[in-house]
Amino acid sequence: QLMADYSSGDCRSAYNALEVAAQLVPAEVRRITKAIAESGTPMIGDKRLQSPAQMQELGVTLGLILKAPEQDPVKYLRSLPVEQIVAATPEFRKAVAEKHLILDVGMDGYAVPDFPPEVYRSGQEAPVPLMIGSNGKDNPGAGRTDPNATPAQQLAEVKTRVETLYGKYPDLLERALAVYGLRGSSGEVSTYPPYGGPARQFGVDLSMRCEADTLAAWHSAIAPTYQYEFNAGTPDHPPVHSAELDYVFGFLGDQAAAPNLVKLSEQIQAYWTNFAKSGDPNAAGLPSWPRYDSKSQGYVNLSNEGVQAEQALRRAQCTIYTEKLTRDLNARRQP
Repeated sequence: QLMADYSSGDCRSAYNALEVAAQLVPAEVRRITKAIAESGTPMIGDKRLQSPAQMQELGVTLGLILKAPEQDPVKYLRSLPVEQIVAATPEFRKAVAEKHLILDVGMDGYAVPDFPPEVYRSGQEAPVPLMIGSNGKDNPGAGRTDPNATPAQQLAEVKTRVETLYGKYPDLLERALAVYGLRGSSGEVSTYPPYGGPARQFGVDLSMRCEADTLAAWHSAIAPTYQYEFNAGTPDHPPVHSAELDYVFGFLGDQAAAPNLVKLSEQIQAYWTNFAKSGDPNAAGLPSWPRYDSKSQGYVNLSNEGVQAEQALRRAQCTIYTEKLTRDLNARRQP
């Protein structure tokens, strides 16, 4: 089914959301033994801040749109044809936005009983081997700025976004402005081509990369963890969200004209298969993939140059992100 969903382009990230969510299920009903999280974590922005009451409100909102009766509304909704529910999507999305809710995995009080980032920070998720990563230009919308803006205007927009994210913690804000080159120097702004400019770098750090890095650090305390970043591709196929799946499934299309990319795809398929079998991606004949630990923060860069073992992915930026998330979690504990 996954291959069918993948080839149709319908659910390229859906299986990842299910895999990650499965780690959060209470121990007495868990069935998974390993997990792979590609370009998406339970800590994406504020999406997983939703409480059980907010999750219930999503259902209530949909029920009102579909004119569910007060008596047995769930039975009524389950009786509707899929086409009727899908047709209600535009109106449903508008209503959800007006209520400041988000269509995503949240705490339903049963399958996901607690706030996911807190689950991982406290080591209560399934203690199973985890492979986790992101892509260099993940989430195209995350770093989007006005294409007609000047470089100075684009930087100003990035500054506004940094200030919005870190503004309530002045010390973190100052550090963030510095590392993103918004204090008059280049800071830690990367010139690595697959990363794009400052806007894209900040967007990917916020929406994918630093979340994955934080989760890898926390999960590595209780189970084997392997982190990657995917940066391979061509000008027509940059390393955007889900681009690595072409390599995971060996479906390269016109990228198959490049021998180095074919080799990389074969290596990736071997890593993923080995991990599925044993919980360790490594095997004879493959470049060594270091196990993540909090000291070395080892990971592999999957790029056009091949498989490269590196350390501390975007440490300057992601350390600030982790500190903010930690403070936010601590604040949630306050009465």
